[in-house]
Amino acid sequence: MRPLRDLGILCLCLLLYGCTETGRPTTSAPPVSFATDDGLTLRGHLFGTGDSWVILSHMFPDDQTAWFPFAGELAGRGYHVLTFDFRGYGESDGQKQIDLIGHDLAAAVGYVRLQHPRRLTLMGASMGGTASVITASQGRVDGVITLSAPVIFRGLDATGIALQMPALFISSQLDDDNQVSAQALYDSAGPDRALDIVPGPAHGIGLLTSAQAPQVRDDIFKFLDRYAPLR
Repeated sequence: MRPLRDLGILCLCLLLYGCTETGRPTTSAPPVSFATDDGLTLRGHLFGTGDSWVILSHMFPDDQTAWFPFAGELAGRGYHVLTFDFRGYGESDGQKQIDLIGHDLAAAVGYVRLQHPRRLTLMGASMGGTASVITASQGRVDGVITLSAPVIFRGLDATGIALQMPALFISSQLDDDNQVSAQALYDSAGPDRALDIVPGPAHGIGLLTSAQAPQVRDDIFKFLDRYAPLR
């Protein structure tokens, strides 16, 4: 049955996103918008259905389109997924202010909470991972997954944050200082924590298409199965 299930997931992914002539992903997933606490309108897309939600936060200098393929894959597995652009990126209003993107993710969490999710997991790549840790420390989420999240990045600072919810920190051995950051975030987290340092130099969302992608994806799906079950 597994090959048929995987084929179904692939078919749904192909329906939910494609590529432009420049190679950037596009999507037919429904658009949504929501406001930040300082009055900006942020825009994103919803993939899938159900009451176990995942918010995907993008890395620098990408926008939400980098997440579209994986969002479609998560939707195919039964998750309800929100991608969105931080302020000044992609479809969202405002100027790029990385030190304020925690406000943007908090607004995304507020939007999802209005949908009455049974479970809500934050997953972020690079700066999106740092923002996920900071936002999760304020409560209202059930789990956190980071890919190559630095502890400090251009005004974002997750130093010493002790997450109390389940958390998974993933990085690669040759990704500058992000291996050290993953270890530091892991050391500060609560008892339901996991750390995966994989070989190679892949960074952020690139971990999902690298040579280590099977291991990384397996870790992510096992984490979601355990802490954000679909039923």
